[in-house]
Amino acid sequence: MTLTIDQIRDELDVFSGMEPTKQEKTIFSIGGRGHYENPISDVLAFYLDPGEDHGLGDLVLRALLESTGIEQSTNLSEVVHREATTDKKKRLDIVLVGDNWVIAIENKIFHEADNPFEDYKSYISKNYPNKTPYYLLLSPKGDTADGWDSLDYRTFISKIKKHIGEILISSPFSKWVVFLRDFLINLSNYVKDASMNDERF
Repeated sequence: MTLTIDQIRDELDVFSGMEPTKQEKTIFSIGGRGHYENPISDVLAFYLDPGEDHGLGDLVLRALLESTGIEQSTNLSEVVHREATTDKKKRLDIVLVGDNWVIAIENKIFHEADNPFEDYKSYISKNYPNKTPYYLLLSPKGDTADGWDSLDYRTFISKIKKHIGEILISSPFSKWVVFLRDFLINLSNYVKDASMNDERF
Protein backbone atom coordinates (compact mmCIF):
# COMPACT_ATOMS: atom_id res chain seq x y z
CA MET A 1 0.00 0.00 0.00
CA THR A 2 1.32 3.43 -0.95
CA LEU A 3 0.22 6.72 0.57
CA THR A 4 -1.05 9.76 -1.30
CA ILE A 5 0.72 13.11 -0.91
CA ASP A 6 -2.13 14.35 1.34
CA GLN A 7 -1.85 11.27 3.56
CA ILE A 8 1.91 11.75 3.84
CA ARG A 9 1.39 15.40 4.82
CA ASP A 10 -1.08 14.27 7.50
CA GLU A 11 1.41 11.74 8.85
CA LEU A 12 4.24 14.28 8.86
CA ASP A 13 2.01 16.70 10.79
CA VAL A 14 2.02 14.13 13.59
CA PHE A 15 5.80 14.44 13.82
CA SER A 16 5.84 18.23 13.57
CA GLY A 17 4.21 18.48 16.99
CA MET A 18 6.80 16.39 18.75
CA GLU A 19 8.05 19.17 21.02
CA PRO A 20 5.03 20.34 23.02
CA THR A 21 5.44 22.91 25.79
CA LYS A 22 3.92 20.47 28.26
CA GLN A 23 5.67 17.12 28.38
CA GLU A 24 3.59 14.62 26.47
CA LYS A 25 3.11 11.26 28.15
CA THR A 26 4.57 8.31 26.32
CA ILE A 27 4.17 4.58 26.70
CA PHE A 28 7.61 4.66 28.33
CA SER A 29 6.72 7.26 30.95
CA ILE A 30 3.39 5.58 31.71
CA GLY A 31 5.14 2.24 32.22
CA GLY A 32 7.34 3.84 34.85
CA ARG A 33 10.65 2.62 33.44
CA GLY A 34 11.14 5.30 30.80
CA HIS A 35 14.12 6.81 32.61
CA TYR A 36 16.07 3.57 32.96
CA GLU A 37 19.01 3.11 30.63
CA ASN A 38 18.48 -0.57 29.89
CA PRO A 39 14.92 -0.32 28.45
CA ILE A 40 15.93 2.74 26.42
CA SER A 41 19.02 0.94 25.10
CA ASP A 42 16.89 -2.13 24.28
CA VAL A 43 14.52 -0.04 22.14
CA LEU A 44 17.39 1.85 20.55
CA ALA A 45 19.19 -1.39 19.64
CA PHE A 46 15.97 -2.70 18.07
CA TYR A 47 15.61 0.34 15.81
CA LEU A 48 19.33 0.46 14.99
CA ASP A 49 19.16 -3.03 13.47
CA PRO A 50 18.05 -2.71 9.81
CA GLY A 51 16.99 -6.37 9.79
CA GLU A 52 14.57 -6.13 12.71
CA ASP A 53 10.78 -6.38 12.43
CA HIS A 54 10.18 -2.61 12.52
CA GLY A 55 10.40 -2.52 8.70
CA LEU A 56 12.15 0.87 8.74
CA GLY A 57 15.34 -0.54 7.26
CA ASP A 58 18.47 1.42 8.06
CA LEU A 59 16.68 4.71 8.91
CA VAL A 60 17.85 4.97 12.53
CA LEU A 61 21.32 3.59 11.79
CA ARG A 62 21.75 6.12 8.96
CA ALA A 63 20.67 8.89 11.32
CA LEU A 64 23.26 7.75 13.85
CA LEU A 65 26.06 7.71 11.28
CA GLU A 66 25.06 11.12 9.93
CA SER A 67 24.85 12.56 13.45
CA THR A 68 28.41 11.52 14.19
CA GLY A 69 29.97 12.11 10.77
CA ILE A 70 30.92 8.43 10.46
CA GLU A 71 31.12 7.68 6.75
CA GLN A 72 30.44 3.96 6.56
CA SER A 73 27.83 1.76 4.92
CA THR A 74 24.81 0.68 6.95
CA ASN A 75 25.44 -3.01 6.27
CA LEU A 76 25.74 -4.94 9.52
CA SER A 77 27.76 -8.14 9.46
CA GLU A 78 26.42 -9.27 12.86
CA VAL A 79 23.28 -8.77 14.90
CA VAL A 80 23.26 -5.74 17.19
CA HIS A 81 24.83 -6.72 20.52
CA ARG A 82 23.30 -5.53 23.79
CA GLU A 83 25.27 -5.43 27.04
CA ALA A 84 28.45 -6.91 25.59
CA THR A 85 30.41 -8.29 28.54
CA THR A 86 34.10 -7.48 28.90
CA ASP A 87 36.76 -9.68 30.53
CA LYS A 88 36.28 -7.59 33.69
CA LYS A 89 32.54 -8.37 33.65
CA LYS A 90 31.57 -4.81 32.71
CA ARG A 91 28.74 -4.29 30.27
CA LEU A 92 28.91 -2.12 27.16
CA ASP A 93 25.43 -0.92 26.18
CA ILE A 94 25.37 -1.45 22.40
CA VAL A 95 27.85 -2.80 19.85
CA LEU A 96 27.18 -2.41 16.13
CA VAL A 97 29.38 -4.44 13.78
CA GLY A 98 29.66 -3.56 10.09
CA ASP A 99 31.66 -5.10 7.28
CA ASN A 100 34.86 -3.27 8.20
CA TRP A 101 33.84 -1.12 11.20
CA VAL A 102 32.51 -1.45 14.75
CA ILE A 103 30.70 1.14 16.87
CA ALA A 104 30.64 0.92 20.66
CA ILE A 105 27.78 2.95 22.18
CA GLU A 106 27.50 3.86 25.85
CA ASN A 107 24.07 5.33 26.51
CA LYS A 108 23.81 7.63 29.53
CA ILE A 109 20.52 8.99 30.83
CA PHE A 110 20.79 10.65 34.25
CA HIS A 111 24.09 9.29 35.51
CA GLU A 112 27.57 10.70 35.29
CA ALA A 113 29.77 9.32 32.53
CA ASP A 114 32.12 7.45 34.87
CA ASN A 115 32.03 4.06 33.14
CA PRO A 116 35.13 1.88 32.59
CA PHE A 117 35.66 3.33 29.11
CA GLU A 118 39.17 1.94 28.73
CA ASP A 119 37.87 -1.56 29.50
CA TYR A 120 35.22 -1.11 26.81
CA LYS A 121 37.89 -0.09 24.30
CA SER A 122 39.98 -3.12 25.22
CA TYR A 123 36.96 -5.35 24.60
CA ILE A 124 36.44 -3.84 21.14
CA SER A 125 40.11 -4.05 20.12
CA LYS A 126 40.35 -7.66 21.34
CA ASN A 127 37.14 -8.88 19.68
CA TYR A 128 37.25 -6.80 16.48
CA PRO A 129 40.96 -6.29 15.73
CA ASN A 130 40.52 -5.90 11.98
CA LYS A 131 37.69 -3.37 12.04
CA THR A 132 37.83 0.41 12.33
CA PRO A 133 36.54 1.26 15.83
CA TYR A 134 34.28 4.17 16.75
CA TYR A 135 33.44 5.00 20.35
CA LEU A 136 30.25 6.92 20.99
CA LEU A 137 28.84 8.40 24.21
CA LEU A 138 25.13 9.12 23.73
CA SER A 139 23.34 11.31 26.28
CA PRO A 140 20.70 14.04 26.66
CA LYS A 141 23.27 16.84 27.03
CA GLY A 142 26.18 15.48 24.98
CA ASP A 143 28.35 14.31 27.88
CA THR A 144 32.01 13.71 27.15
CA ALA A 145 34.57 11.04 27.97
CA ASP A 146 38.23 10.89 27.00
CA GLY A 147 38.66 9.15 23.65
CA TRP A 148 34.91 8.90 23.00
CA ASP A 149 32.84 10.98 20.58
CA SER A 150 29.92 12.81 22.12
CA LEU A 151 26.39 12.71 20.67
CA ASP A 152 23.43 14.48 22.25
CA TYR A 153 19.86 13.22 21.85
CA ARG A 154 18.64 16.46 20.22
CA THR A 155 21.02 16.07 17.26
CA PHE A 156 20.25 12.36 16.89
CA ILE A 157 16.47 12.92 17.07
CA SER A 158 16.59 15.67 14.43
CA LYS A 159 18.42 13.34 12.02
CA ILE A 160 15.85 10.57 12.56
CA LYS A 161 12.95 12.98 11.98
CA LYS A 162 14.62 14.16 8.77
CA HIS A 163 14.29 10.67 7.27
CA ILE A 164 10.77 9.80 8.48
CA GLY A 165 9.10 11.29 5.40
CA GLU A 166 10.91 9.06 2.94
CA ILE A 167 9.83 5.97 4.88
CA LEU A 168 6.19 7.07 4.88
CA ILE A 169 6.33 7.52 1.10
CA SER A 170 7.68 4.03 0.43
CA SER A 171 6.11 2.01 3.26
CA PRO A 172 2.68 1.66 4.86
CA PHE A 173 2.14 3.38 8.20
CA SER A 174 2.75 0.83 10.96
CA LYS A 175 2.76 0.46 14.72
CA TRP A 176 6.57 0.64 14.66
CA VAL A 177 6.41 4.19 13.32
CA VAL A 178 4.00 5.09 16.14
CA PHE A 179 6.33 3.48 18.70
CA LEU A 180 9.30 5.29 17.19
CA ARG A 181 7.47 8.61 17.55
CA ASP A 182 6.75 7.80 21.21
CA PHE A 183 10.37 6.83 21.74
CA LEU A 184 11.61 10.10 20.24
CA ILE A 185 9.23 12.13 22.41
CA ASN A 186 10.52 10.25 25.44
CA LEU A 187 14.13 11.08 24.50
CA SER A 188 13.15 14.72 23.87
CA ASN A 189 11.74 14.83 27.40
CA TYR A 190 15.15 13.79 28.75
CA VAL A 191 16.73 16.72 26.91
CA LYS A 192 14.24 19.11 28.53
CA ASP A 193 14.73 17.57 31.97
CA ALA A 194 18.51 17.84 31.63
CA SER A 195 18.23 21.49 30.59
CA MET A 196 15.92 22.28 33.51
CA ASN A 197 18.32 20.63 35.94
CA ASP A 198 21.18 22.74 34.57
CA GLU A 199 19.13 25.91 35.07
CA ARG A 200 18.46 25.04 38.71
CA PHE A 201 22.16 24.84 39.63
